[in-house]
Amino acid sequence: MGDTLLSRQRLRVAIRRGADCYGGGMFGMETV
Repeated sequence: MGDTLLSRQRLRVAIRRGADCYGGGMFGMETV
């Protein structure tokens, strides 16, 4: 279960970074 939690956190971070790059704050909020 620890692996899944870590992967999910990494996914969120990656999506957040991508949203910042694209300037899509709404998209990042939807993911959270």
